[in-house]
Amino acid sequence: TGITGKKDFSIISMSKRGMGNEVGVLRSMLSVFERHGISVDFTPNGIDNVSVVVPTEAVAPHLYTLLAEIQQEVKPDSLKVHDQIAVVAAVGRRMAFRPGISGKIFAALGEAGINIRMINQGPDELNIIFGVDNKDFQEAIRVLYNSFVK
Repeated sequence: TGITGKKDFSIISMSKRGMGNEVGVLRSMLSVFERHGISVDFTPNGIDNVSVVVPTEAVAPHLYTLLAEIQQEVKPDSLKVHDQIAVVAAVGRRMAFRPGISGKIFAALGEAGINIRMINQGPDELNIIFGVDNKDFQEAIRVLYNSFVK
């Protein structure tokens, strides 16, 4: 149905062994952002890790304080920041019922030499959201447009 995106995000990634068995870890991390009035756009996660995707402009003035508070409250094994990220969304009705659609998206991006830095899909399966380097933003949009719309 559509392709959209926006540049200039930061991804703050935290990993902690056994995090899935520890109640309140995600809440503790998110509460740090809430205290600083920073809205979190996405929270992609995996086994024993979680990331928050936030506008760089909003997080930059508070970054070192945020990292220190997360370190103190959550005690992660690692905490990393990735800047200069663009978020792109491929949106389509009934995407969940079209096998191979995500494979086609990522194959097209890979063939164009675009590295995926983050992947997130909502539970409604209406969109696939992924992060690329800011420098690859325009090319990612062009590749998806040529692969799905043209």
